[in-house]
Amino acid sequence: MSQLAQILIDAGLGEKEACVYLAACELGPSSAQDISKKSGVNRATVYVCLEALEKRGYLSVSSVLGKTVFIAGPPEGLLLAAKEEAEVARKKEEHLRDVLPQLAALYNVEGNKPEVLFMEGIEGLREHLSVMERLRGPYVQITNTDDAARAFTGKEFERADHQGRLRKGDVEGRSLLVTAKPFSQVKLAKLPVDVRLLHEEAFPIHGEITVREDTLLLLSFKLETFVTIIRSKTLANTFRALFELAWKGAEGYPGFTKEERMSWPETGRIV
Repeated sequence: MSQLAQILIDAGLGEKEACVYLAACELGPSSAQDISKKSGVNRATVYVCLEALEKRGYLSVSSVLGKTVFIAGPPEGLLLAAKEEAEVARKKEEHLRDVLPQLAALYNVEGNKPEVLFMEGIEGLREHLSVMERLRGPYVQITNTDDAARAFTGKEFERADHQGRLRKGDVEGRSLLVTAKPFSQVKLAKLPVDVRLLHEEAFPIHGEITVREDTLLLLSFKLETFVTIIRSKTLANTFRALFELAWKGAEGYPGFTKEERMSWPETGRIV
């Protein structure tokens, strides 16, 4: 196989289609029989390839003295066709991305049991951040903000980058933050997320539970960092219901709306 044929194959043509196109380029206007001889592809298959190439705009069909001839399009047409196909693929991707939340709501992934991933240490934290960013829609969360900050000691930039990507992605959510510090000493990031502050003495939570779409992301910060990611629509909806109870119960506690937080400096602020 020639290098040119391989390049055409890499661009999306079938092996025989590439051979037929190259033969048509060399021969100029020619019959299917001549193209078959030149390309080494049997005549029946040549007709199939010619039809496919014509549909993609890589060649045209004409009649000369009552005889059907096939004319390869100029090589520049390959690039133009590739660009058009790429644009079509881009639009398809955009449409799919738009309906992903609706598809996720319909998708029953559980079968007999949920999908569970368990990791630990910094790799677990990074996987947690990555999964969180790939999911779509609003999230709810309960976390010990002091423990989370300690878990990212020496890796603060990774957490800051993660928060920046969430901010740029217009993520929205609600979060209950547990801390042992006086509320006036807590630093919060600039995020479009409603937050209420709880004191660790009253709510001794040492971990983090986040739910987004049909996924639960669990972090344990006691002693070592452990990450558990569970994909289960039933469990996700159960935690959402529990979170609503906790959120309503925290109505009397200090907090900030997403509008207030988004008015802060990019680096966040001490509350």
